[in-house]
Amino acid sequence: MPSLRSVLSHLLGPLGSLDEAGWGLVEARAEWLHLAGGAMLFEQGDPAEHWFVVVSGRLAVLVPGAPGEAPRRLADAGAGEILGELAVLTGRPRSATVQALRDSSLLRLPASLLDTLLAQAPQQAMALLRHLAQRLADRTQKATMKAAPPGCAWTPGSTPAPPATTRPCCWQTPAPAPGPAMRCSAPTTWWC
Repeated sequence: MPSLRSVLSHLLGPLGSLDEAGWGLVEARAEWLHLAGGAMLFEQGDPAEHWFVVVSGRLAVLVPGAPGEAPRRLADAGAGEILGELAVLTGRPRSATVQALRDSSLLRLPASLLDTLLAQAPQQAMALLRHLAQRLADRTQKATMKAAPPGCAWTPGSTPAPPATTRPCCWQTPAPAPGPAMRCSAPTTWWC
């Protein structure tokens, strides 16, 4: 098994700039965790006492489905992904359930580690928080791209004008037949 320092430096670049005292804090508080395939890492509604770095394996992020249906799979997480950080940063209960799809190894980091790093190594803590924020933004962008209906496009000159986004499109209610381009008219819901 590789050292904790080498794994975290590789997976979480901002931690690479920690000084010896900062590494001492991280190494003293991080724990290796091994999950068998099918095991739950945490469940929606659980308190956020830890955040996790996936070292190997694959985990599914799940939310409840409609009544009588199986849970809905929002995303998969593999090596280098961080899980549980949103609840740790907000102090709220877990917003989803995470289950190992196969045997997985993770590093478990206590929620209080971020506070300790902020107090004792503020520059490194801010770099880590920026890293976490960027990962959240990337995940949000991926989820947004998946949410847009296929074949949806905005035709320049149609009304109303789309909001300023990187991916303008529209979807009408009721939905028109998909085509190379659709003209947008009220009532229109923007998906961007």
